[in-house]
Amino acid sequence: MRQLKYLINFRLTRFTLAGAVNTTVNFAVLNFMFYALHLNKMVSIVIATSFAIVVSFILNRNFVFLDKERSANKLVRFVVVSVLGVFLVQNSVYGLGIVLLGGHETGLTNIIRTVFGVRFSDSFIDVNLSNTVASFAVLFWNYNGYKLFVFNGKRRGNEVIEDVGTETA
Repeated sequence: MRQLKYLINFRLTRFTLAGAVNTTVNFAVLNFMFYALHLNKMVSIVIATSFAIVVSFILNRNFVFLDKERSANKLVRFVVVSVLGVFLVQNSVYGLGIVLLGGHETGLTNIIRTVFGVRFSDSFIDVNLSNTVASFAVLFWNYNGYKLFVFNGKRRGNEVIEDVGTETA
């Protein structure tokens, strides 16, 4: 238990955990929009990403960077970093993935069915595989943007390990 607490004290670990929650929200909303509401792929990803940005701000401010300052300016900077990450990085990588996977979905579906015994539709493969690659690309962008431009308030030094209970603003 002590080792788990120590591991969670690492900001990067907390960012990864918050990212896992955020990614789950993103995928759940994306698939709901695309499969349940039958919206097109790009509209679905924009809506899913919007939900994910809200969840991300809450988790990053309260859990990752432990920032107690309630500044509207931070929210604006967070949205700017996130939106730039989405439109410059995530949507570009996502769109490129859709284009590159075009016509190859059936082959990937057959490989997955053969290896794992799971059957997915072709659209499920291109929507979710493209989103996975895009999510990893934007992970690097967001962490550095949040650290440098959003949650960069006064701290007791700039150590990598922070005390979970320490006030940071």
